Amino acid sequence: MMRAPGDDSNRPSEGGPGGPTTPGVADGSGTLGRPRSRGSRPPVETPVAVPVDASIPASIEAPVAVAIDASIEAPVAVAVDASIEAPVAVPVDASIEPSIAASIAAPARRWYFDDFHPGQEIDLGERTVTEAEILAFARAFDPQPFHIDAGAAAASPFGGLIASGWHTCSMMMRMVVDGLLAESAGMGSPGLDGVRWLQPVRAGDTLRVRYVTRRVKVSTSKPDRGLVWSTWIATNQHGVEVCTVDGMGLYRRRPAGAA
Repeated sequence: MMRAPGDDSNRPSEGGPGGPTTPGVADGSGTLGRPRSRGSRPPVETPVAVPVDASIPASIEAPVAVAIDASIEAPVAVAVDASIEAPVAVPVDASIEPSIAASIAAPARRWYFDDFHPGQEIDLGERTVTEAEILAFARAFDPQPFHIDAGAAAASPFGGLIASGWHTCSMMMRMVVDGLLAESAGMGSPGLDGVRWLQPVRAGDTLRVRYVTRRVKVSTSKPDRGLVWSTWIATNQHGVEVCTVDGMGLYRRRPAGAA
């Protein structure tokens, strides 16, 4: 049977059984609202003009620039020299004689005054001299031509570049410290009796130093220490003596109970 145009009497209702359905459009509450026909566009919201209270001055509504007093500076981190340490108070038993208390507090040493005796020889090892060392020392402390200028040194009585005598003494001093004084109860030195430069020291020479004890004496005024007279002897790789130093050193005596 034909249906007249516009006759919807027998048309299934939308959403009813067998009828076409169109997904609903979600409303603001999150529920399904009125169905939307296919191909329709979502409504476009028109911008809303928010009225401004004319009674409020415009200067209040505008962003406010806060002035900062430049004279108030941020906290400054002050660098502290870590090498400068606060003095440490070490408690000392007042009932113990000060010199003895100091010996007890000091670390154990290998060499005390009691370990030296006349005729004793201590081998302090060896050291090879370089041209760079000769030039650096001489330029800083003894800039004579035969120490710093190879051409002038060749024309000198030495026939070539040689180390300053004070450089030789400094190398010997370093070897005495490394091989003896660093492990001793040394208390300094009153001075030297003499220095002799016997042969030139040149680049490539290997120096060996010996510490020879000549005399020892306990201090009469301070019996916890004593003097040691010694001679330092430097020889080169050929066994030839190049320098000798005669001097004395002050050493603390071994404390009771020390190894």
